[in-house]
Amino acid sequence: MHQVLCPQCGAQAVFQSTASVMVVCNACHSTLLKDAESVRLLGQLSQVLEDCSPIRLGSVGDYEGRHFTVVGRLQMRYEAGYWNEWYVWFGDGRDGWLSDASGQYALTLRVDDPHPSVDRPLFENLRPGLPFTFEKTPFVAADIRDCRCVGGEGELPFVVADGWQARVADYRHGLAFLTLDYSDGVRPTFYLGKSVSLDVLQPGSLRSEAEILEAAGRYRGQVKPVECPNCGAPIVIVAGLTTMATCAACSSQVDFSDTQAVVVQAHHRQQMLRPKLPLGSKGRFFDAEYTVIGLLRFDVPDDASEPIWSEYLLFNAGRGYLWLIESQQGWLRTLVCDVWPLHSPGGSARLEGQAWHQQYSYRARVTAVSGAFNWQVAKGDITLVTDFSHGARVLSCEVSDHEMTWSMSVPMPDAAIAKAFNRPDLVRKLAATPVNAEKEKYLIELALLASVALVAFAEDVDLMTIMIGLLFLWAPVAVQYLMKE
Repeated sequence: MHQVLCPQCGAQAVFQSTASVMVVCNACHSTLLKDAESVRLLGQLSQVLEDCSPIRLGSVGDYEGRHFTVVGRLQMRYEAGYWNEWYVWFGDGRDGWLSDASGQYALTLRVDDPHPSVDRPLFENLRPGLPFTFEKTPFVAADIRDCRCVGGEGELPFVVADGWQARVADYRHGLAFLTLDYSDGVRPTFYLGKSVSLDVLQPGSLRSEAEILEAAGRYRGQVKPVECPNCGAPIVIVAGLTTMATCAACSSQVDFSDTQAVVVQAHHRQQMLRPKLPLGSKGRFFDAEYTVIGLLRFDVPDDASEPIWSEYLLFNAGRGYLWLIESQQGWLRTLVCDVWPLHSPGGSARLEGQAWHQQYSYRARVTAVSGAFNWQVAKGDITLVTDFSHGARVLSCEVSDHEMTWSMSVPMPDAAIAKAFNRPDLVRKLAATPVNAEKEKYLIELALLASVALVAFAEDVDLMTIMIGLLFLWAPVAVQYLMKE
């Protein structure tokens, strides 16, 4: 540990990591460069935004049997939101980064001198979904971003200033996590690790909800209403996690990633969406209460005959996000995969030791947006979706211009959804599925043909007999209609 005095304000600054080359003064936010046995003043780095993260400088944890301490932070912003990169120092002298993005975490360490045979692709050639082999492991590009630094604190292993630009690509394989950092030029620096949970940090070293509430007036995961800057209607957001929200009253897009809400795109009042699950509805899943915070409506732009469907984003402060998908086929409960499947383009996928067979591939287009989301989403956004099935479960791969994600869906009966939300009215008397629609069409056609035949060949039959015959022919159609209603 190396202690110095800040040349700007005289406050004490500490270098805990021998790999740190600069530190941000906690008192005046000046950036101090460690130069031999002295420090010199570089300038100032903006104070980080209060994002209600439970992690703080000094938090300690264990990763694969090694103890580490959080000694610094960079706050990075990209076109759709922001995230934290926490600089960690291990007791054995190594350093690494703990990524903190909307409650999802990954811990990576720098790979020194990778083998010369390792491919080093150009950043401009990277696309989500492209394969990349590193140390004999087949990775897949998950996230490609141009970003910039908007704040920092504590110690850092390189010189950073406001607006510092970074270009990074994240790759996934199962739990393994690989980052290619192009910030220093065309040749990337490699960081290897894995996806982790907050459990890698000791609970006693994290900020409590009370501490966060005192510092920010809110805590991460708190579901609270705020006023729409455009029309004044309430918008329900998740403190510290909501990046973008769409007002249900006026459809304006509001950016919540900064200290103040900013209207990105204003709209006039329009007809409000009337979903089965209104925003703010509360339902119980996995023995926990979730709140509906967002709604998306989709269609398939390449096939007008495909029916629209709705996707509801739910949130619980302790468990994170959950999706409910409502379609003509019924309901699906969906979770984003922490462990990525193994997949060959055009073939099947493997997850949990099982083969998942490709079922559909289509483009999904957002037709309506309402509520809060942890990324920027807008009407007209298009995603390429590939669905795989194993039994009743569905594994979905979604690819956009900058990102690729996997999610797992399981069907839920109407009765289970109704029970979760204490809404008996959600139980449908008959699900309006394509199978039922085809059955209804078949019954009508059959009844029409039989009716024509009955009348045509009924010369010697009295009227009463004909009426009884018609009644029997059309009874199944009537029953089908009444059940649907």
